[in-house]
Amino acid sequence: MLTSKRLEPGKWYIEYDEKGEAVRVVHDRSYCRILGYASEQEYNETGATWISTIHPDDAVRVDSMMKKVKRKHPGGLDFDIEYRRMTRTGYRWFHDYGRCTRREDGSLKSIDGVIFDIQSTVDREDAHQALIDNNMRILALEDQFESLYEVDLETGRYEMYIKGQTLGDISSRMVNNSDFFADTLENVDRVVYYDDREDVRNVLTAAYIRKALEQNRYFDWYYRLLVNTGNVWVRMRILYKNADRTHIIVGVFNAEEAMTARRQEERRIMELAISRFRTETLAYVADNDPDPARFMEFFGSRFLQLTGCDQVMFRSAEGRRYVLNAPGIEEIPQEICAGCPFARMDSALYAEDGCVLMDDCRTGVNGTLTHPDCPAKSSFMQQVWSDGRLAGLLTVHYVRKPHVFVDVEIDMMKDVAAYMGLLISRISAKKAEREKLEAQSANRAKTEFLFNMSHDIRTPMNAVLGFTGMAMKHLDDREKVRECLEKTQQAGQLLLGLINSILDMSRVESGSTSVDEQPGDVYLSFANFDNIMRQMADSRGIDLSFEFGPVRDRYVYCDFTLCNRVFVNIISNSIKYTREGGYVKVRCEQTGSEPGRGIYRYTVSDNGVGMSEEFREHVFEQFSREHTSTNTVTQGTGLGMAVCKSFVELMGGTVTCESSQGEGTTFTVTLPFRLQEGQIYTDPQSGETVCSKSRPRPEIPDFTGRKVLLVEDNELNREIASEILEDEGFIVDTVCDGRESVERLKEKGPDWYDFVIMDIQMPVMNGYEATRAIRAMYPEARIPVIALSANAFEEDRRLSREAGMDAHVAKPINLSELLGVMAGLLRRA
Repeated sequence: MLTSKRLEPGKWYIEYDEKGEAVRVVHDRSYCRILGYASEQEYNETGATWISTIHPDDAVRVDSMMKKVKRKHPGGLDFDIEYRRMTRTGYRWFHDYGRCTRREDGSLKSIDGVIFDIQSTVDREDAHQALIDNNMRILALEDQFESLYEVDLETGRYEMYIKGQTLGDISSRMVNNSDFFADTLENVDRVVYYDDREDVRNVLTAAYIRKALEQNRYFDWYYRLLVNTGNVWVRMRILYKNADRTHIIVGVFNAEEAMTARRQEERRIMELAISRFRTETLAYVADNDPDPARFMEFFGSRFLQLTGCDQVMFRSAEGRRYVLNAPGIEEIPQEICAGCPFARMDSALYAEDGCVLMDDCRTGVNGTLTHPDCPAKSSFMQQVWSDGRLAGLLTVHYVRKPHVFVDVEIDMMKDVAAYMGLLISRISAKKAEREKLEAQSANRAKTEFLFNMSHDIRTPMNAVLGFTGMAMKHLDDREKVRECLEKTQQAGQLLLGLINSILDMSRVESGSTSVDEQPGDVYLSFANFDNIMRQMADSRGIDLSFEFGPVRDRYVYCDFTLCNRVFVNIISNSIKYTREGGYVKVRCEQTGSEPGRGIYRYTVSDNGVGMSEEFREHVFEQFSREHTSTNTVTQGTGLGMAVCKSFVELMGGTVTCESSQGEGTTFTVTLPFRLQEGQIYTDPQSGETVCSKSRPRPEIPDFTGRKVLLVEDNELNREIASEILEDEGFIVDTVCDGRESVERLKEKGPDWYDFVIMDIQMPVMNGYEATRAIRAMYPEARIPVIALSANAFEEDRRLSREAGMDAHVAKPINLSELLGVMAGLLRRA
């Protein structure tokens, strides 16, 4: 822009809502004076709006510029245009420049702007044009332009006018018969600054110039020339020489002063924006949860928009990186080449002054282009300190072009690094507080667990010891002894259930429980629930019924052991919490199928005491028990339903509960089972159900005279098991460890014993080793070996099968279960 004496630039500010409507407009006193008004009040009294004062010939250009600025544009398009505007004394030329601030979505938030009166400049340029038309270019332009060219757009031939000469002297011009555009492009690499060369190549073509001058008197653009001291800004102005538009005038002049003034104004505008940015950032750190990723998203998006940089990165001292890139910028690699300063980024962590600043990462100390391949053309790296320790490195990169960092930017980045340190300090404090609360919670949970277990274990143990003592005092009263023993047995069952639930929950939480799918029949598995639960229901006077169907696919792969644990627990709960004379209904049906898989729904309904709505929300939580006037006599561990839910989810299913206090409860379990290929069962009366009461129960055979080898190292357990089996008619032979069992079978032969009942954990040789030895000794014989062990988990059952055992029964001995297993092995034989 030509230098001239002018009024001080006027300042203005416009704020926009999300719809792009101006909601606030502010301008200062200089703004009013430029328009010819003595005060802001006098200007406001005119009632004229900004758009209404623009010259009609310029209104289309101004409107087009405003539409571009208002579009969502995350790259940071600014408002920059020259136009004529009505003042108090008539139309005058103005240059309007505004720096846009945008929201995260790219929509316009506000414009900070300045307006310059350039009428004197335009007047002089109009005079220049007249002088050019009268062949007096040099006299008019020698004080402004460093060089001047007249170029024929058709041929490219040009004349160059020497500054300081007069047109009347023939030596004032140099006629060149070569091509202006070709000559210029040939010299670009020698005289133009690295990052401006591509722009010069694109602009200095006849096609581009014609297009640029279609709607404008002239056009300008700025670029840098290489000089001995570095580089200098110049401005090139291009305009038509004549009305037929066959020749152009190209003028180049020094623009350092203009660019310095422009950078100062931009800096002032940036200072205002940075001031708001600092306030917003500090407020964010103070008011929000300390999350580095969210902070980087908040800070980085605003920082990219505010500074026009291409990448913001924070790297913690532990090596974690949070990176935000400007649109269209790929992530910068951490290492490029051994000699590149960007590759030595880690050195910034140890810089004495806390930061490393590179206005051009590619040049060496003498200004030569020593690192042309470095993707980061300018970088700023600032240490981040928190609580007296080095916490990381905040880095800003410019990729598309070098950037000269001004003091206000450096101060801002140091402030942001301080905010980041404050954030990390808050994170550390939060982490310490969270760990403290977790430790306190763990201690409370441990205390609560021990308290609950102390109560729950002592209650049935007190009954065992108490009724055992009463039985010993009344040995002569058989009826009294029988009653005491029945109650002792009930208390022992409760204690066993508690122990099983604790162990199951522990295994689930540690991840030790796994699903072991085996082929089986859904119908037989369902019928087994009846066999297990019938005695408990009959003893309490509960009407227990089972309904099966409709089921299309009976033969599946399933972990039937886990299924049994789930449904025995749910059905036994329903029986416990149902009054005498009530009912419990169990139903199984297939609700759908898909390739290779069937969906099965089990429902257990009762008309028992039910649950309150508040407790129902916690029924699947550990130690959840409802204490009401209706169920105070019913004891439970508070773990059973939590274990059930864990097992169901482990098998890929879901479990829900519906209940009304005083009316009853319904549990619904949905399980997916893999189907066995080629095994399809279709209910002959689809839609009808089969009642379990009408199905004959499997009969237990007479075991009188059957021989059993009992392998048990504990004398008391050996005595109990022997007596139980002998009461059922078995002939029992006992040994104390696995090695003795192998020797006894070697002595008696493979056909002497009908069953071998084998403990697992024994001295000398355990049950797994003994079974393998027996199978190796008699590979052709199928001697039924049953594991009888306190190891009751599914993993233990799997290990038993792998060792060659035929079945696994858990201690304490459940006689009906043991006899059922033995009967099944006899039928299979």
